[in-house]
Formats: sequence, C-alpha cells, structure tokens
Amino acid sequence: NDLPGNKTGFDGFKEVGKSATGLSSRETEVASLTLYPNPNTGNFNIDLSGITTQKPVQVSIVDMLGRVVYEQNSDVRMSNEIEIRNLSVEPGKYHVIISEGTKVIGRSNFAVYSK
Repeated sequence: NDLPGNKTGFDGFKEVGKSATGLSSRETEVASLTLYPNPNTGNFNIDLSGITTQKPVQVSIVDMLGRVVYEQNSDVRMSNEIEIRNLSVEPGKYHVIISEGTKVIGRSNFAVYSK
C-alpha cells in the first residue's frame, strides 16, 4: 500500500476477448460433450445429445501441442453419436472439437492409454 497513485500496485486485468482457438467466448455457445469410455485405447464414442444441428459437423482431435491428429466429417442429423475406431495416436491427453463450419459447437477432453 505504499505505491503512489495506485495503492495496491495492481491496475486490473484487461480482457483480450479471444480464446486459444481464436474465437471469442461471446461468438459461440459451446456444449460440453460426453465421450466414453474415457480413458480409452483409441476406440470411443462421442455423445452429441447436447448439440442441435441440421448440418454436417467436423470432428477434430487435437493433441496437447495444438496439432490436429485426426479429422472426419459426420452427418449427425440421424444419430446423436459418433463412433471413433482405431485412432492411432500416442498415449496422452487430447481434445475433441466439434465444429459446424467455422463455429465450434462442442468440445471435450480425453485420454488415450497403451493397448
């Protein structure tokens, strides 16, 4: 409390408005997905029951360094679930991101362990 002009030495945080994906949190509502089993060996299901869309979606799997390690397009209008089989990645933590065009509509984290 002995700093002149600013007694606490703190002038507040400044909002930058962008997330790590470059999308503002105000631009999109992102649903939390259910992914099971988690952890898994590269075979898992993504439950999309919390997502409403009438368009095909893109499934992206991203490693902890931000590299896209898998992508697929899925038409989810007839099913609330996407099956991923034989994902060939190193054991570790990953993110699954569901997009509709350029809009992220769902995301979840998961882990892959050795078979």
